[in-house]
Amino acid sequence: MHYFHRRRCKWLFYGKQATHSSGNLLPRWRRKGIRMSQSEQHYIMNQNLIEEMVRLNRQGHIITEGMGGVFPELSSHDVSSAHDILDLACGPGEWAMHVAQEYPEKRVVGVDISARMIEYATVQARAAHLPAEFRVMDILAHPLDFPDNSFDIVNIRMIFGFMNKERWQQLLKECQRILRPGGLVRVTETERGLYNHTVFEQYMDMWTHALFASGLSLSSDGTHYGTATVMKRLLREAGY
Repeated sequence: MHYFHRRRCKWLFYGKQATHSSGNLLPRWRRKGIRMSQSEQHYIMNQNLIEEMVRLNRQGHIITEGMGGVFPELSSHDVSSAHDILDLACGPGEWAMHVAQEYPEKRVVGVDISARMIEYATVQARAAHLPAEFRVMDILAHPLDFPDNSFDIVNIRMIFGFMNKERWQQLLKECQRILRPGGLVRVTETERGLYNHTVFEQYMDMWTHALFASGLSLSSDGTHYGTATVMKRLLREAGY
């Protein structure tokens, strides 16, 4: 974890590398339609599959719990002084709803390019009586539909699959615009893990090479994602 403060904004960045044991998952993933896509939706997986929403919810829950909660790095004073919170590319809304559940007095907004994801998140939030709002929004279409100085915290988590260097630079600058002075941008990303199953390792080779070939990798050679190694520099270049 890195923590850096400069002028108007702060940032927190997490880079994770996981070790997994897995069976032969590749055929099952193909049957369910999870595939690389070059569509203008910027979405690697098939976001309309209910299985993908369930997967993202489970993944989000594991990450949130594994990190020690929604704001494990913040003091109680930092949390209490944050009133408006934005979750970019929120998917089915796990993190945003978790925040709304713990801090119902705060305004929590989640945005995602997938209307199906936003519909799912909205229904779940209403069913649980959580004060979270969700909107369809392409986070790569700038300016984002928010005024300057709108939020105290902007959360970004696990979006490496549709980001390249230029998109990161543009998004981080846009986050600076919508953050209030002293606001916080949180970036949580992953790195390619280590696996003890040959088939899954081969799958990861295809995944990382496909990202590299499509220009959606920050790696210099396509053997890893590269996000965790360059994010600190990207944040500084963006003026944080």
